[in-house]
Amino acid sequence: MYDHVCLKCNKEFTSKKKEQKYCSKSCANSVSTSNRKVEDISIFSEGLNATNTYILGLIYSDGCISYDKHTKRFRITISMNERILLEKIRMLMTPTKKLYTYKHPNGRENTYSVISTNPQDIEFLFKLGLTERKSLNISYPNILAEFDKDFIRGYFDGDGSVYKSTTNTYYKGVKRSYDYLRVKFTTGSKLFAIQLKECLEYHNILSKVFQDSRGKESYYVSIQGKEYVKKFHEYLYRDCDIWMERKYNKFIEMI
Repeated sequence: MYDHVCLKCNKEFTSKKKEQKYCSKSCANSVSTSNRKVEDISIFSEGLNATNTYILGLIYSDGCISYDKHTKRFRITISMNERILLEKIRMLMTPTKKLYTYKHPNGRENTYSVISTNPQDIEFLFKLGLTERKSLNISYPNILAEFDKDFIRGYFDGDGSVYKSTTNTYYKGVKRSYDYLRVKFTTGSKLFAIQLKECLEYHNILSKVFQDSRGKESYYVSIQGKEYVKKFHEYLYRDCDIWMERKYNKFIEMI
């Protein structure tokens, strides 16, 4: 065995290899990453538009900001199982990087991730109030009303759903079933839920806020009734250029 000092973290370690430079693959990979020229494109440097506001909505729902202690920099990560959608976003944000894939051991769908370390975009998100471990304290971003539908569509594609709920009633022994069409957003932030409700009402779409009945830190913004769900659909997809195909098709099927 040979004694070494890691060139990355200065940790002392022993190895069978005579000329090993790093104590772990993590340290070796972090050095390789920092030495590699990566050109992550800033999508927010010139302000908001319809496309990057949609991506902003995805970051608020299925994304995060985290600090990588090895490369000593922050990064933006968007993760979901929608490969086609994330490929489009990868080409906008990180065209020189691959789409990262995580294969679940239990047979679930693969999870795909886009990771950007562009400092301008990270600073932009911090100024909007986005933080690490954001789920319980996010608030609706200060954006122009004309981009609300793009942000909401991005958030909906991450943490929203459209579905039918069935209620059964009995009258004189006869069972009757009624289907109700609903849209639901999920968030861990009560403030965000209230602000999202207010934003929807500003655009003449009525909704309600509910807390998870199981006592969890989860809140739901619910749009109920076919009239308002249909109105929401028309508003959401009007004059847009990017969306999740699966949820769009689900919406068409439901209404």
